[in-house]
Amino acid sequence: MDPMDMLLLAIGGVIGTLTLAGVIGWVVAVRLDKKYGTNIKAH
Repeated sequence: MDPMDMLLLAIGGVIGTLTLAGVIGWVVAVRLDKKYGTNIKAH
């Protein structure tokens, strides 16, 4: 495995992790929004 492959894997891992965290955060925000009836969305 050459350094370029490792770099691509590292970048892909970081992007995947951030995307997963973003999706989980969004789902939690939507659930809390429904539970407490607060309007998070901008008008």
